[in-house]
Amino acid sequence: MRVDMRRVVESRIRKAQKVLEESNLDGLLVTATDNVRFLTGERLYFSWDWYADGFAALLPKGKDPIPLSTSYGRSGIGWKSYPFVPSPLVADRWAQIFAGILRNEGLAVGRIGLDYMPFATCDALRKELPSIQLVPALEQILKSRAVKSTDEIDLMKQAAKIVDIGQAAARRASKPGISEKEVFGNAIQAMIAAGSEGPPFFELCSSGDRGLDDQLATNRRLKKGDLIWLDLGGVYEGYIGDEARTWLVGKPRPGARELYQALYEAHIAGIKTVKPGNRASDVDYAIRQCLRESGYQDYPHSSGHGVGLKTVELPWVASKEELGDKDLLLQPGMILALEPKTYKKNVGSVGLEDMILVTDSGRQVLTKTGYLDELL
Repeated sequence: MRVDMRRVVESRIRKAQKVLEESNLDGLLVTATDNVRFLTGERLYFSWDWYADGFAALLPKGKDPIPLSTSYGRSGIGWKSYPFVPSPLVADRWAQIFAGILRNEGLAVGRIGLDYMPFATCDALRKELPSIQLVPALEQILKSRAVKSTDEIDLMKQAAKIVDIGQAAARRASKPGISEKEVFGNAIQAMIAAGSEGPPFFELCSSGDRGLDDQLATNRRLKKGDLIWLDLGGVYEGYIGDEARTWLVGKPRPGARELYQALYEAHIAGIKTVKPGNRASDVDYAIRQCLRESGYQDYPHSSGHGVGLKTVELPWVASKEELGDKDLLLQPGMILALEPKTYKKNVGSVGLEDMILVTDSGRQVLTKTGYLDELL
């Protein structure tokens, strides 16, 4: 069943209007590509090696969003240059664009929430409109985005199916003699064919002992006994699918079974802790405690993150000490990507990641790719 995207965008605008109301703001001026898409529904041009400064949108209180810039000359008001110039280099130009539309909307005086505007642009805008109050609003926006609507959950399920297809292709390709880049390329090709808009992040794939030190795919060729880890991302209608698996090339080396089982048990412990009323730190603790009890290495990064229109959203899954007041209470509609890892020298590195929906009664695992049964 195809989701009505107009209905999705209308629901997102209502969430943003609630942010305006609760934060006593007269408008939201967003420049991060994910927030621009959140408000406008427009699929934006994106490139890793550009500054993400080509787009913006204004949401006045009680009104529809206004796109202030679009790519390739599509309708909109703003910077039409291609390729995009980093906005701090043309801060005065952007400030004039923003100030003009704010004046037109009667917002030259008022409280305007910002998400990710560069300092130079913010400073220039204050000079253009000295009576305006520019206040940070990214946290409030991300909190409003953390709980997904029914339509958004359906879109995320489609994104999860896409990365399942990618992992299946990667598993089939993981044979002796093939390179990490070739394995990853097989996965990307399968996901694009399945409907992905494109990869949302770089080639996260490593094998053998190399996996202890690096995560980016290389031309290293797989050998018998290797463990190969892939973290894949796909995009469906802007929503991110995110899933990691560890695959085995041939027969396991000594110690591989015990290493994988320890991680699997920790991962499942984390999944079981995902339920309404628990905090994000409770999930992190469950995973790490299980790993420690098994005698295996902890990992230096967080245990996971929220996922949606951006790969990393709220809530963050980390220790209580690290999160502080960002230790969010889990609520139905939140979607977490849990991604623990561990390693052992001369054996390899293993990692797992699944997308977990918080439901009224507990949880639902959205990614369906199986685990390594031969090691369990």
